[in-house]
Amino acid sequence: MMPTQFGSGFVNMDMKTHLRAGLWSGIFTGLLVGFIESTFLLFNTGSFLANFPFFIRASLLYALAGAVGGMALAVLLKNSLLRTPSQGEEPILSLPADKLKSFYVSILLPFSLFVGIGAYLLDIVFPLLSRNFSTFFYLALTGLFSIILGVGLFKFFPLSKLGSERSWFIPVSFMVLAVVYQGMLLGAERGELRGYTSRKSPAPPPKPNVLLIVMDTTRADHFSSYGYRKPTTPHIDKLAKEGRLFTNAIAPSSWTIPSHASLFTGVYSSKHGMGYLNSYLSEDLPTLAEILSKNGYRSLSIYNNPFAGEMVGLSRGFDKAIGVDLDHRTSLTIERLFQRLVYNDVGSNARETVDAASNWIATTAKTGLPYFAFVHFNDPHTPYRAREPYFTEFKKDINLNQVDLSKVAQVNAHRRSFHKYLNGEVQLSSADFEYLKALYDSEIRSVDEQIGRLMDSLKEKGFLKNTLVIVTADHGEYIGEHQWMSHQFLYNTVLRIPMVFWYPEQIPPGIETRYVSLVDILPTVLSVAGLKDQIPVHTQGMNLLPEGSQGINLVSLTGPRTVFSEWWSWVPADTDQSSPNKSKALLKFTKEAAKDIATKAIFDGDWKFIWLSNGKHELYNLANDPEEQRNLIEAEPEKAQELQAKLEQWLGSFQQARVTSGSGKKEFKDMLKSLGYVQ
Repeated sequence: MMPTQFGSGFVNMDMKTHLRAGLWSGIFTGLLVGFIESTFLLFNTGSFLANFPFFIRASLLYALAGAVGGMALAVLLKNSLLRTPSQGEEPILSLPADKLKSFYVSILLPFSLFVGIGAYLLDIVFPLLSRNFSTFFYLALTGLFSIILGVGLFKFFPLSKLGSERSWFIPVSFMVLAVVYQGMLLGAERGELRGYTSRKSPAPPPKPNVLLIVMDTTRADHFSSYGYRKPTTPHIDKLAKEGRLFTNAIAPSSWTIPSHASLFTGVYSSKHGMGYLNSYLSEDLPTLAEILSKNGYRSLSIYNNPFAGEMVGLSRGFDKAIGVDLDHRTSLTIERLFQRLVYNDVGSNARETVDAASNWIATTAKTGLPYFAFVHFNDPHTPYRAREPYFTEFKKDINLNQVDLSKVAQVNAHRRSFHKYLNGEVQLSSADFEYLKALYDSEIRSVDEQIGRLMDSLKEKGFLKNTLVIVTADHGEYIGEHQWMSHQFLYNTVLRIPMVFWYPEQIPPGIETRYVSLVDILPTVLSVAGLKDQIPVHTQGMNLLPEGSQGINLVSLTGPRTVFSEWWSWVPADTDQSSPNKSKALLKFTKEAAKDIATKAIFDGDWKFIWLSNGKHELYNLANDPEEQRNLIEAEPEKAQELQAKLEQWLGSFQQARVTSGSGKKEFKDMLKSLGYVQ
């Protein structure tokens, strides 16, 4: 092999010289990359996360990683391309001795930047199911940039004295300049925060903080506090024991957008139109965050599902909105890789979510302002991933010999895989579904652990004083029930959600059995905050606090309560929802299809009536048939007519949603496809 000639004297250096060069080149590269990443995160998220300790940690982590990587590279190259040739053998690569450190930096720095930028492209710009030719084009462009940078560093960046006894000024000078620059940026951020605080100083008495935790795709009957046989939620169970547990909380819809819109506006889907008529929240509907922010609260939305954030207008009113690994990066690349390898957090952002929320609350608490933090976890969503050690524990009672792991893998490979079961391509046994449930349960348990970590952290720092904590979900999940997977239609498997209120010394512990809904959150929170007069007149939820009570003591509700749920499907009007393989036509999202199948449910006492626009209505007595296995639509026609009349009366009591200018966005439809709602 002919050597690449750049000079002479390079290959004859001993291993010690190479290790020293690799060490110093790695430290230099690590410091530079740590500075770049922490500065990026400062502008991307804010000083509450990328503060000075974060900057120091980033510098130390990357300097250490660079040192290890540089020495490993030195060993690798010294024993391959840069090995000392045998007698009469031509060297593979020969370079001038004064270019040694430049050579190592020209490899380490471009490679580090390629990994960091590549990870950002794959995580944020092109998430898993939206990757296409553009993804590879930008990765190739990043690779080309890295190569050009490497060549430029080698040719024009002299580092021959880096690491010598008299050249400490290079890394020291860099660190001093970096610290000064970081301090200037943080100073500017804090100055902005002080101005913000002066504009929002709340009037006495101090208002309570509000921590609203939402677990995506989480059904109540898989919580141990709701009687589930597996210990899936020990930390939430503790909150439920000390607070108020609602056993009949009903989601206003069976999927993310309409349920979150109802949560933030206090109105049902027919009123806000989100998720079927509109892909963006109407400006006519004030949100909980808007009302609280106008009344002295500092507010945060940290979400892990794009359908709970900025893309659909649900971040409106929040002072800070962060889409973890969706719109924003909230941790260093090196930390992310470590967490995914050590904690098996592939596809999970729960740990980063808790870290970011905890830091933001700590920063806000120092301002003296009350906070409203919306913290959203998406982990229980498909595809289900084994979270250890919980999965090993939860699968113990499953006969693994009866599980067809190949079929399980086919329906659980990615977000759209469940369609293979719905369209009849893959048939699953009861053992297969039990295996999927064990995976699902392990994700719930993993999120519960992170919620416990968040609560412990805030409690230890004193940031839970005078704080209302609400834990709930946007909807549940089918795992074989009614021959469904994922979350469609309006059976209780996807509508019955957990709801826990925790406010020590203010809300007495207890269990509430009457129907409540996510639309009740807005009026209840505003009442707790002393803002009853700010509850919008169009609100369709109810204040779960007794009128005229002293303080904010929550007492057991009495009397009948009727709640509603709605879903607009993407299937033809002649589809039978109660038949197996019902969703072969769950293929395209169009407004025409959405109008063809409108599904609405009314809960009234022991009865539940499901109205379908195709006329195939269903009726269930939940007291006798909680699993909704016996459709009584023909056996109880009078009860069906009574409930349909109530439903129609309710729908006629308010102005229903109309199409707004934010509707029909291509990115909205593309996101529906990427998340598996349509094919």
